[in-house]
Amino acid sequence: PVRGFTSLHILAAGAVQTGAVGPMDSIVVAIDARREEVYVQSFGPNLSLDGTPTICSLEKAAADAPMGPGWIVGSGSALLHGHLSKLGSALAVSWAPDQPDARVLARIAAESEGPGGNPSEGPAALVAPVVPLYLRAPDARIKVIPT
Repeated sequence: PVRGFTSLHILAAGAVQTGAVGPMDSIVVAIDARREEVYVQSFGPNLSLDGTPTICSLEKAAADAPMGPGWIVGSGSALLHGHLSKLGSALAVSWAPDQPDARVLARIAAESEGPGGNPSEGPAALVAPVVPLYLRAPDARIKVIPT
């Protein structure tokens, strides 16, 4: 079976698996997307989805983030925290790893299987083909040269 997990989900799960945040804590994952933007997604207790993955400005990410208490993880956590602190947010920056870890992916994939290892019974049972999720259009453009 094939399952898809975003880098944002893997970072949130890694924060819990390393003990950097508790399993019942709220987590905002922010990856630095450059250009004063972040890839961001919020998770509630037990890594429940609290929002969809998106790319947005730091200001919008701060305005849309839960006010806390909870944790910010990822390579954009310090950037986002700077904007959140201006809003009086109680979210704090975690020491969790800021890069996705394949071991974390393997573990959450295994945990998504149902009882007895039956993937068709698990909470993330495959219901549609897995497709890539690109939140930003590519910067590269094909230049057509007239002949």
